[in-house]
Amino acid sequence: AASVPFFPRAFLPAFNEGSLVLSLMFNPGTSLAQANRMGALAETQAEIQTRNTQTLLGGVAEKAIVILKIVVDLLFIGMFPILFPAFLLPSLGPRMIQGYLTGFLYLQLWGPMYVIVHKISMGAAAAKTAAAAYLPDTAAGIKIANLEAIGSVNADIAAVAGVMTMMIPVMAGLLTKGAMAVGSQGEALLSQ
Repeated sequence: AASVPFFPRAFLPAFNEGSLVLSLMFNPGTSLAQANRMGALAETQAEIQTRNTQTLLGGVAEKAIVILKIVVDLLFIGMFPILFPAFLLPSLGPRMIQGYLTGFLYLQLWGPMYVIVHKISMGAAAAKTAAAAYLPDTAAGIKIANLEAIGSVNADIAAVAGVMTMMIPVMAGLLTKGAMAVGSQGEALLSQ
């Protein structure tokens, strides 16, 4: 009974995924230092690819989200004459009106959410730009020595802001769905 704590806990030794990946990627005999350099290179490439993807999505979001909002607004307005007769039906009408008005609520959430994303992005840009512009023992401001750091910080913030902008329709949909769930809970409580 005293030897029980020393029994092995698993039948096989622990699986080291990193060793498997290295053995598949590199030739036999590759040194650990070489593998570490290759790992750092792969990590840098992944970071650059992520930054490029976010930058691309940010540029798309600048144009597409505004156009999407206009198109969906026009579709909702254009559907009214078609849906109006169904709104008059006694059993189906109230639910259709609720869904139609919820769609408008969904669309109207985009504006305030965009303002919030913009405010957060501008605050982060101001703080991080000031930090990137700081050079010890010099006057504050943009100089050749800190220009690259400032550009990099602002490019990162613009990319993240673009991705956040693309998420506005999704977040507005989740908020609207949540509001509808709360509304249905209220109806259920009141009907008892």
